[in-house]
Amino acid sequence: PYLEHQIVNGEVDVGILMTNRTIRQEAFDTELLTRSPLRLWLAANHPLCAESSLSLKALAEEPMISLTADQLDQIIGSGLRRYGVAPRIVLRTASVEAVRSLVAGQLGAALLPDFAYRPWSLEQERVEARPIKEPIPAIDIGLVWRRGSHLSWTAREFIDIVRDQSRLRARQPAFR
Repeated sequence: PYLEHQIVNGEVDVGILMTNRTIRQEAFDTELLTRSPLRLWLAANHPLCAESSLSLKALAEEPMISLTADQLDQIIGSGLRRYGVAPRIVLRTASVEAVRSLVAGQLGAALLPDFAYRPWSLEQERVEARPIKEPIPAIDIGLVWRRGSHLSWTAREFIDIVRDQSRLRARQPAFR
């Protein structure tokens, strides 16, 4: 919300935000860079890894680790409530690396956007990720600037560079 406030007030020309979660969408022009589905992160030897995809009902029985950074826990929680799922949160952290290490260390599972996934923890323990069967909202990441603003040359260059990098990244095979 603070970055949105700065963009609206002209203190910041352009930002990279979760575009489907902006508070004042009518105030912004946006450009989608990536759409990241939510997947369940599990320790490599977790019994649910035998499944190629999982139902949200499987989460009800699992101890869950919640990532609080950027209000992801609230976004994910509202998506789960639509299906009547109340995750059993055992740990909360603002660090994605901590989530990865806790999952790899078999302390719980985590439901997070695909863009944050990496198949190993800092301790070199393996983390697996499985798609969710139910259609739950993805996390959209994109460029955001104030609607109707005159962007500086620097801001327009930044937007062009980010667009180019986003296109290049989209053409590269996903690392799993």
